[in-house]
Amino acid sequence: MFVIEAGTMAMPSLTSQQSHAFVLLLLILGMLYQNLASITKVIPPIAETILLVDEEHIAKEVPQTTIVKEIQPRTVTEVIPPVDKVLLVNEEKIMKEIEPTASFEILCTAQRTMMKWGSFKIRCREFKIIAEHCAHVMVSIHPHKQILQAQTISLSDEAKRKSLLKNYSATVSLKKALEPLPRLGRIFVDVVDDYILKSADLQAGNEVFVQSRYHGLDKFNYTKYHVVEHWYNSFPQDMLYGTHHPQFAIPPIENVSTLQVATIWNNQGYPCPIMSSKHSDVVYSCIDKPFGVEVWYKDFFKRANTSEHERLEKLAKDPNQGPGRIYYELFWKFHMLVVPAKISRREKLRYGNVQRAISQMRSGVPVLLEINGEIFQDFLIAHNYTCVYVVDDAILPLKMTRQLWSFDEALQAMKSSEMRQKCQNEGLEIVKHYSPSTIVKKELRLLGYQDEFDCDKRRTV
Repeated sequence: MFVIEAGTMAMPSLTSQQSHAFVLLLLILGMLYQNLASITKVIPPIAETILLVDEEHIAKEVPQTTIVKEIQPRTVTEVIPPVDKVLLVNEEKIMKEIEPTASFEILCTAQRTMMKWGSFKIRCREFKIIAEHCAHVMVSIHPHKQILQAQTISLSDEAKRKSLLKNYSATVSLKKALEPLPRLGRIFVDVVDDYILKSADLQAGNEVFVQSRYHGLDKFNYTKYHVVEHWYNSFPQDMLYGTHHPQFAIPPIENVSTLQVATIWNNQGYPCPIMSSKHSDVVYSCIDKPFGVEVWYKDFFKRANTSEHERLEKLAKDPNQGPGRIYYELFWKFHMLVVPAKISRREKLRYGNVQRAISQMRSGVPVLLEINGEIFQDFLIAHNYTCVYVVDDAILPLKMTRQLWSFDEALQAMKSSEMRQKCQNEGLEIVKHYSPSTIVKKELRLLGYQDEFDCDKRRTV
């Protein structure tokens, strides 16, 4: 033992050997003390060490986090990034890894010979224009043969081969059954006015588009069928924007001493209806011309002056107007239009459509419509249209709840400007149900499209 007093140290009596051992022990204790002090300065508190490790780990996982080079005491919130920052980084990573959702892909196809027909123009080519305008879809058009033989296409035409071999969400085949290949998605056969095709002619899994419920009931009772009506014929600008954005001025209804009336017949195999001679104040014209008004419209407007001819020719060539607009120009020459039923084929009265009537109603000219057959009766019941007539031998299988005019009675009533105004107003409301955008949206839903529509946006065709 030893005692320290007043800065001096009293050493006990030791042998020489013990003295050396004691000095050595003091040296060792001094060195240990110095090392312990050094270690205490180097090693930071345990909590700070953990935070440092977490910081380095986070910095590697989240590159956006700032790495502090100096080791300094800090709070947890300074070292660990906020939760919303981490989520943001993860979201950016996910967005890079996941490709944008592909458009809903549709194939519209037919035999090559059918691709020149009016039905293909409406149900495929016009469908493509309107569908791609209104919805987030892509519509491809290829003939049957190319689709079925796509594997044989030369590898040198890689773009075409890739287009033909892509996977579609749905396929519409015009008037012909189609083999259910997986890459074609759901297959719909659009029979339009093919009244021979029936369930037995289809492939397993084919669904059907018909224009009337009667067609489905009679011909496809063993097949899943859907009613997709014909939309009105019009010009592209009017078709794209439906009935809410008219691309023309609605013709005014005026009092006239002589009523100019016409039928646009397009049915040269069957004569126009005969007008009664008792109506001396009515001038009736039957324009019995083939389809394709651009071919014969100049004959109808032959009395027009040069500037009018130039205007019409410009409209006919304008891709935003075209033949549909020329038809409207023709309709506007009359105070009223008469639409008789085409009775040359019984199937048309049961399986057909009201396309002629709604196309002429859309022009704003009052329309007098013959009710004959199931299609026209259904139309009358659905819309309660005022301006209709029946003939003596009309086919009226459904019970009527109102008395219908004869042709002469209807014509007499239509001499009133008030009645023609009523017909115009009712017609313009009815055609909203048959606008191209309305029916195309219906068809897209049947095909399986579930995204949003925007048909009101402006776009030049």
